[in-house]
Amino acid sequence: MRYLIPIVLAAVVGCGSGSSQKYTMYTKTVVFLGDSLAGGSSHAPNVTTYPNLIPGIVSINRGIGGDTSAQMLARIQECFVPHPETLVLECGLNDIQNGVSAASYRENVEAIIQQCHVHNIKVILCTVPNTSVGDPAPLNASVRSLATEYGCKVADIELALQKPGLLEADGEHPNQQGQNLIAAVIGQAL
Repeated sequence: MRYLIPIVLAAVVGCGSGSSQKYTMYTKTVVFLGDSLAGGSSHAPNVTTYPNLIPGIVSINRGIGGDTSAQMLARIQECFVPHPETLVLECGLNDIQNGVSAASYRENVEAIIQQCHVHNIKVILCTVPNTSVGDPAPLNASVRSLATEYGCKVADIELALQKPGLLEADGEHPNQQGQNLIAAVIGQAL
């Protein structure tokens, strides 16, 4: 019996070694650079945010509540450490809330895209949802034009959140149904 175990083990280890087909497990690493929509909010403490709802990826959530596009640009280097294939950029609500001009927003987003491209990271740009914060149209025009200019995909979360009843009582943060829709839209872009 003690001679049978090594023979069986050798046969199992040797199985497929002559095969020309190899199977590799591959999971895409995605960094989510965003604000409280990604990072979570005290206004919605029991809501699972969209980076944690997308199956089949390694999700690295770099969402920080209150961050503007300038603050995300200042911390972009932390997003390169895990060597992701893709970066999902979701920002703009805090830019609107803090009176950041559309031109400054565009410059910040463009700089983030450029730095990602230097590191061979694909970028998915999210549109800014229309919430109680203010009109996102000028920022979304920048998102769409930068996506065209740099070959980025767009996840249209503004469109996904248009239906009533998808935001918390604060009128700014998505409820669970809203987060599920954001995850679906970004998942399609991935």
